[in-house]
Amino acid sequence: MDFKEFLTEAVKSEPCSTQDKMASKLLFNTNRDVLNLYKNAIMQILKDTFADRYYNKDEYAKGQMSGVYNLEGEGRSVINYLNTNYSAFCVLKKDLNKYLTKIGEEPIIFSEKTPKEQVIEMARMLKVLNKVKFRVFSLESETFKTIMSVMGVTSDKGNKTEDAVVEKLKKQFGDENVTRIGELGNKEDMMTGVDVKIMVDGVEKTAQVKPFSYITRSDDMYKVDGTANVKKYQTNWMIFMKRLDDMIIFDNSNTKIIDGVYYFPIDAKLYQL
Repeated sequence: MDFKEFLTEAVKSEPCSTQDKMASKLLFNTNRDVLNLYKNAIMQILKDTFADRYYNKDEYAKGQMSGVYNLEGEGRSVINYLNTNYSAFCVLKKDLNKYLTKIGEEPIIFSEKTPKEQVIEMARMLKVLNKVKFRVFSLESETFKTIMSVMGVTSDKGNKTEDAVVEKLKKQFGDENVTRIGELGNKEDMMTGVDVKIMVDGVEKTAQVKPFSYITRSDDMYKVDGTANVKKYQTNWMIFMKRLDDMIIFDNSNTKIIDGVYYFPIDAKLYQL
């Protein structure tokens, strides 16, 4: 049975449970080797499966990065964020596991494994995916439809978060002093992580914007939980937004990442708006 036959017979593809999504998020945040292996492979797979819609840097438009364009609509597709979207990764793993179980092979499991074993397991998952990639990444594929739906929701949430952040920043620093950079495919956003620029007393500050669940103080550090794609950004500030109304800004000079979680020195907290 190939993946197309499986999709015809299989239970409808659906988004993952919250618990499963959080497990994928934890995997990406704590094992960068796993994430990097997945990221590199996914971008090559997208280039293979959407060759007629794939453009190299600056080919589609000046300043636009390489990727898939004109898929769900005109412009850069949200599918390009599949390489870091843990919710979509969870769907992909879940549906591949249904297929593996159907053909009598061991499912892909990352939990209760060492970091090295997780890398080996990711390599196995990508080997399976490469075998069925043209079936999975087909416009008729139920798995692909679910992935696109999940990523559309994520993209909408991200845009609303950034909109709310920009609105608050403009109230604090003035309309003329705040410039939003983040957009699908923007080179500056993708290469350096700059979502917004703020002029403060004549000095330009760059910032990365992320959602968060809660922030706690422990001794001389603030711990920020509930954010994804945890890595060091080349920005002056890190801005965290919750429920579109609770915003905290940290200086990014001495940021630490421990077990996939951001930590900031007490004196790094600049604003709470």
